[in-house]
Amino acid sequence: MKKIHIAYLILCIIFTGIHTTIKAENKKDKINKQFELTQELINSKQFRIDLDYAYPSGGQSISLFSNRGIIKVTNNTVTGSLPFFGRGYSLPYGGGGGIVFDNKILNPDVQVSTKKKNITYKFEVNGENDNYQISMIFSASGNCTVYVNSNNRSSISYSGKLLPIEEKTKN
Repeated sequence: MKKIHIAYLILCIIFTGIHTTIKAENKKDKINKQFELTQELINSKQFRIDLDYAYPSGGQSISLFSNRGIIKVTNNTVTGSLPFFGRGYSLPYGGGGGIVFDNKILNPDVQVSTKKKNITYKFEVNGENDNYQISMIFSASGNCTVYVNSNNRSSISYSGKLLPIEEKTKN
């Protein structure tokens, strides 16, 4: 009877180890597949980022529930409308609104880290009265952190989600 219990215990340990190994491999495959999809979407240059939170320099995080920010990349053009919370250093009279740009992407740089499973996309864009240096870091799952540096404002960062552009909004 004791031998049966020991054999049963050994079999349970073996099957638990096999199940854990299979589960870990499935998780790795899922992450790799998500990373490939994220990479394909960024390489297509047809994506948008819906921003959920703003992180002003020197301040607390701010939920963008009612005032969402968005960035759209289509080919070599980027459009953005981002709420801004911070200091303005040299703004024109009445120019204290959000960060707005709709222009060509300048100096694009894409870096893919297959080891860390993230993609960094950096570029510059000119707004109406300002120049912006933007750095986006995408995780394998499509979550994104956006860092915005400006000539006339304090730096700010945002977090959000990478999404494809729907066909009706491409026009």
